Amino acid sequence: MAGRDIQGNNFSLYTNGNRYWNYLLAAPHGDETNVIKALPDEGADITLMAGMSETASYDLFEQAYLNPANLAAMPDYLKTTLADGTVVPLYLTDSVETRGDLDKLVRRGLVSFVEGLLGADAVASLASDTDGKLTPQQAWEEYRRLPARVRQQFLRQVFVYELRQAGRDQNELDSQKEPLNGGYRRGYAAIDTLFRSAAAAGQPVRYARDLPDDWRGSWTGAGDITATRLTARTHQGGDVNVFTPGGGLQVAALGATVPDGYGLVTLASPGQINVFADQDVIVKVRAFCPSSRTPIRWAAIRSCGPPWATSMPVAAPRPCVSPRHRKSWRMRTATSRYTKSPT
Repeated sequence: MAGRDIQGNNFSLYTNGNRYWNYLLAAPHGDETNVIKALPDEGADITLMAGMSETASYDLFEQAYLNPANLAAMPDYLKTTLADGTVVPLYLTDSVETRGDLDKLVRRGLVSFVEGLLGADAVASLASDTDGKLTPQQAWEEYRRLPARVRQQFLRQVFVYELRQAGRDQNELDSQKEPLNGGYRRGYAAIDTLFRSAAAAGQPVRYARDLPDDWRGSWTGAGDITATRLTARTHQGGDVNVFTPGGGLQVAALGATVPDGYGLVTLASPGQINVFADQDVIVKVRAFCPSSRTPIRWAAIRSCGPPWATSMPVAAPRPCVSPRHRKSWRMRTATSRYTKSPT
């Protein structure tokens, strides 16, 4: 975390879990003695944050998006109903989608987060349900006992989930033919809550329905993450998270020669890539999740074009242009695909 910029010419960050890895081959050393028994199987997250001259409003965000005591004030899109009919905050629970023959975890809620930290024995001693899991209320109570930095880790994940869902909601219309749950406003509301300046600290929480049409964020911190070439790679699970609420991200300079293997990379499930930036996002190299998780990128102001949110990097690798038929051609990049008429 930096109060201003994170800058470098050639730097690399890796997390390995409980194995020794060959970084050039992106493969673990193969013999059985490679396992480090004191470490967990899943590797740690990598989180880079620049422009943090102010403190993010974690307590306010927690109150607005997670605290069961605030349930009545939350909009419906932040609530969910359990099997017994109890209504709880959405992010206390997991979400699983069936895709083909597979059940895919698409949202890791507070219950799973806390259980992962406590371990199986502690969970078994606390669980009252017959399925051996913590209830959402139990998870909330245990979460409140965690150190502040651990709680902040989960709150940043909730923030990223809100940005992702805002993009999806923008593409779905409600009965009034308006974007579902406010569309992008839902994401702006999350930004407005977590990244607000000290001058706006006394203002009430605003959800999607409360934001004015000319909303602009109040965050005053400025700072970029800029590298000639950068790699942030998790080998055995773990996310790669980048937050520049007052600046942009450059993973590789446009004129630089970048070796294979550089970029933002997660090599195993459940790792995913999450990028939130206020300004330009220049990738050039890979933003790669082999576990089939789509990287989440949100650029709030520039270089993505209105309405300022996209899953396509600003500067992609050289496109491959191939003729499809006489009146159109298709451009492919590493992370996007679209068709347009020739000019």
